[in-house]
Amino acid sequence: MGFAEKRGNYWHGRYKTAPGKHLTVVDDSGKAIKFATKGEAQRAASEAENKYRRGDRHDPALGQETFGEYVNRWYDAQDLAASTMQNYKRHLVFPTSLCPYPALQHAP
Repeated sequence: MGFAEKRGNYWHGRYKTAPGKHLTVVDDSGKAIKFATKGEAQRAASEAENKYRRGDRHDPALGQETFGEYVNRWYDAQDLAASTMQNYKRHLVFPTSLCPYPALQHAP
C-alpha cells in the first residue's frame, strides 16, 4: 500500500517495490511530484504501486540512453576473447545508411 511522506510544506507519494526499497511518485520527466495534501499523495502512491505490480510502470529513464551507448557499456562489461568481441561488434554495429528508419539514419 502506498503512503505519504511529509517534506516541508508538501507531500510525496511513496510505494514499496521490494523489502526495504521504495520509490517516489514521479511525473513523465522523472521529477518527484509535490502534493498539496496527504490524501492526494497516498492515492497517487497506491495507484503507482498498483501499476508497478502489474508491470505498467513507466520508467522515465528509459529512452535516455542510445543503443550505441548501451552497446559500448555492455562491451566494457564483457570478458571475452578478442575474436568473439570482434564478431559481436560486426553483428551489432551497422552503417546507419542501411537503417530502414530515416530518423535513425542521422542520429549521432
